[in-house]
Amino acid sequence: MLTHAAIALNRIWALWMPVTFHNVHNFRFAWLVVMGIWLAAHVIGVPPTIADIVISHRPTIISQCFFHEAGEDSYKTAALSINEILNVICFVVIVAAFPLVMWKQKVRAVWKKQITIRLKIQSTDSSTERQSRVLMGILTASILICWGPVIGYLALAAIADYDNLMVVQVLTILFNCQSIADPILIILALPVWRECVNEIVGECLTLRD
Repeated sequence: MLTHAAIALNRIWALWMPVTFHNVHNFRFAWLVVMGIWLAAHVIGVPPTIADIVISHRPTIISQCFFHEAGEDSYKTAALSINEILNVICFVVIVAAFPLVMWKQKVRAVWKKQITIRLKIQSTDSSTERQSRVLMGILTASILICWGPVIGYLALAAIADYDNLMVVQVLTILFNCQSIADPILIILALPVWRECVNEIVGECLTLRD
């Protein structure tokens, strides 16, 4: 979720502040952002999970990603845990970023078209922008499908004290599927990655024969 939110903010930054984006953003900056995201995820997620297991004395096999509620007033009285609040913030950022990015790209396309007509020059290739829209759409859709129900359940649990083990198990499977589905969808959506995968598969088949 943090990675998706970072990608969404990255696209907003690139479209709404292109000058500062091109001046600041480079490979080193991207690498530092990715490392920071992974570090923040572990700093925020690991200590509460370990404390929850120790305090609640739960078997590790059922720890999963949800904190224990039964028998612990501190977990019952808290409306949302730090992880849940962070997930909600990331979810809102990702969903809100998609229409903002699409609108800005549409405005830029109209502006570029007017410039090419006035200057009587050939329009530049917009394949990169099309791929960006496709990628943004895939990531947003995966978040809505895999995390939307989870966010809804957390809100219902916080407001109405709703608890259903079967629903929790289904939602756990659903948002875990995102980690598998995202790479596959991205490879299928981007031509460059499709070509790389085809070459790798072709070489493997050749070596096997």
